[in-house]
Amino acid sequence: MDGVRLPVFRGPIVNGPEATRSARRADPDRMLACHTAAGRTRSALEELGRGPGADPLKRVWTSHEALLLDYEVPLVRPTGTGGHYLTSTHWPWIGERTRQPAGAHVRLLARLENPVACKVGPDTTASQVRELCALLDPHRVSGRLTLIRRFGTARIGRLQPLVEEVGRAGHPVLWMCDPMHGNTVKDACGLKIRRLEDIMTEVRGFLSAVRRGGGVCAGVHQEASPQNIAECAGTVPVRGPGYRTLCDPRLNMRQAVAVAAHWQQGLSPARPAVRAANP
Repeated sequence: MDGVRLPVFRGPIVNGPEATRSARRADPDRMLACHTAAGRTRSALEELGRGPGADPLKRVWTSHEALLLDYEVPLVRPTGTGGHYLTSTHWPWIGERTRQPAGAHVRLLARLENPVACKVGPDTTASQVRELCALLDPHRVSGRLTLIRRFGTARIGRLQPLVEEVGRAGHPVLWMCDPMHGNTVKDACGLKIRRLEDIMTEVRGFLSAVRRGGGVCAGVHQEASPQNIAECAGTVPVRGPGYRTLCDPRLNMRQAVAVAAHWQQGLSPARPAVRAANP
């Protein structure tokens, strides 16, 4: 920035987006602030009748990527029966960049009794998927492991062989569609965008590939904002004051509802969706 090299912005739980040395310095107090914000979110869900004690069909379960281990590890608690539970969220998941079988993120989630998930990309091999399943779902428990596929429309054809391989290995995993990350592109001016048409196309390709491979279609992962934004091309133009993201382009509410409706329309009545929240 203006000839000065600064640390990268790593998200509000680590540092600030402002292009100054002080803002970009890692600040551990930010983890406390984010923990407080998470508590307020759960309290709000309870006030809406969507938290613990709510009707199971109305309850909202939370999920996030277990990325920052300095935040996650202190929130692991013993279950009282010899196991461990991560209390930062109900459903933690591992990202595509941190899913190394010998890595700390996989080791952490492998020892938890939470249901867990892991993202897999188009370059994931069958042997890598088998190894991840063996570590994260060693006892082959239904509902224990979800694999979140993030391929992109151009490479969706690589999914079905992985679904078939997991089935042959005997792991009853759920398959979830992330049509966002594999479809991030740059426009002519270098701005990161996502096209609604690509997102819809990947949803259709996912449903088809998982069914043909004998898997279970369990849900769709969206990145969205309740604000009046314009970051994904489709029903609104991109650029201008509506482009506010500090990271990846997000759907606005109209677009998010359209994707959810598209997913629901493509579901077989015999395979209902499993819904989860990713605040």
